[in-house]
Amino acid sequence: MPVYALGADFPSFVEGWFTTDAAALDRLLERAERDVDGLLGDYERVPATGLKLAPAALTTHQAYALRRATCAEAEYRFTMGEQFFVEDQYSFTAGPDFQRRGSLARVGPKVLSELADCGLKMAVPIAT
Repeated sequence: MPVYALGADFPSFVEGWFTTDAAALDRLLERAERDVDGLLGDYERVPATGLKLAPAALTTHQAYALRRATCAEAEYRFTMGEQFFVEDQYSFTAGPDFQRRGSLARVGPKVLSELADCGLKMAVPIAT
């Protein structure tokens, strides 16, 4: 069961979202919250969930930012497709008819903007 954002939060974040499989949405949100959790700084994990934060212990602003960041990451995961998250990303690939440079982020760009200036400790600084 997701903790940082619930299935009911996702449709209000992603315009036009609809699903008939609430369990699949919960699994997507659980994967997304673990991605977001990885961005957070040094927190003692909550034993009941294994996550770094308990939304009930946060300020209203922090819980809201965490909820929106989780929805943003779930949207990114859905858009990119789960296969993207299990394949290696290379900074440069070349072939006879194509070339690639850099790599796409493992965490969606909206996530960082949702967490900016919310007062949570981050593992790496977020540029605002």
